Amino acid sequence: MILGDYHTHTRNSDGKGLLIDTLRQADKIGLKQVGISDHGLRHAVRGMHFRDIARMRKLMEEYKSQFKVQCLLSIEANIYSSDGDIDLTEQQRDMFDYIVAGYHKAALPKNFADAFRYNIPALFANRRKQYTDAQRRKYTHTIVKAVSSGKINILSHLNYGIPTFVKEVGKAAIDYNVYIELNGKRVNMTDDEIMELYDMGVTFIVNSDAHSPARIGEVSVPMTVVERLKLDKSRIANWDKLPTLYIKH
Repeated sequence: MILGDYHTHTRNSDGKGLLIDTLRQADKIGLKQVGISDHGLRHAVRGMHFRDIARMRKLMEEYKSQFKVQCLLSIEANIYSSDGDIDLTEQQRDMFDYIVAGYHKAALPKNFADAFRYNIPALFANRRKQYTDAQRRKYTHTIVKAVSSGKINILSHLNYGIPTFVKEVGKAAIDYNVYIELNGKRVNMTDDEIMELYDMGVTFIVNSDAHSPARIGEVSVPMTVVERLKLDKSRIANWDKLPTLYIKH
């Protein structure tokens, strides 16, 4: 079983529950750790506000003695530019225990020019579900730059929204100790792509991406893939153990 769920959402972004609801459910199902990772600050519709960061940290301290589960503060940062920028300053990054990051179509672009290089083409290509090799190379460059920045711990839902050549992403993930997520709502990679990552030595992490408290710890979607492909569960960072993340508390 998983001992930690590191990708969950609350009402600070597009989740349906409060922090205390997440903690109650995580405690109920016996998790050792749960991470709150609401959407990043540049998410145009559902991003958390900067003021929420300190407020959430304060609430975690208040609730600490009430639950056995350890609560960690994270964020699902947006990879919002063609150069793989994430929407956190260095100072803001230091306010979190670890960082999840991924592509989201609602992230505000870096500037007008980059919107036409990255954000807008991704929206139209995703709608058609047709991509050229040149587009894949461009998006691969973006994700590799983000992974290689040393600023993130978990890459969420790889190939959701923008396709990549996963072997290049996997090499960067190994080099920079970044976990590649198998997402609880959807696995957007093909079996061949997952096996390509597995064969090269990538370490995966399975997370619920829960947007309601009842779905905390729900990883049946990715674990069905793991079972079907006969992946060694020792290669899943949070299966029967806790992952190595930068944790300040």
